[in-house]
Amino acid sequence: MSIQISIRVPAGELSAIRERVQQRITAARSQLVQVAINSALTEIIDSVPVQTGEAKSGWQAEQARVGGSSPVSPSEHLSEQSATNTVDHIVYLEYGTSRMQPRSTVRPALARVEAMVHSLFRLGN
Repeated sequence: MSIQISIRVPAGELSAIRERVQQRITAARSQLVQVAINSALTEIIDSVPVQTGEAKSGWQAEQARVGGSSPVSPSEHLSEQSATNTVDHIVYLEYGTSRMQPRSTVRPALARVEAMVHSLFRLGN
């Protein structure tokens, strides 16, 4: 005893189906990039050390900027979004100096977001 299932798609409809699937993939990828950068920025903002508030304010401004813009899609297979904190001392906070311990916020946040994305797609390491 067996059960057989057949699905037939007329050739004329196949290109329309491909187009709809591609549009959905592109939209989902764009949404994932937006969620990922917002998650990273939220974590960075919550963990950045505050003495003058400049570093935190710089990240908050970037979160507001990227929240209102769609990820860039330079090709049909890539969506990207970036955030930059231009506060003079941001690099010293992240990496430290010979006299100051690093207070890394960006690298740990990005590592956690990367792990989240990998787990969504079961990409492994």
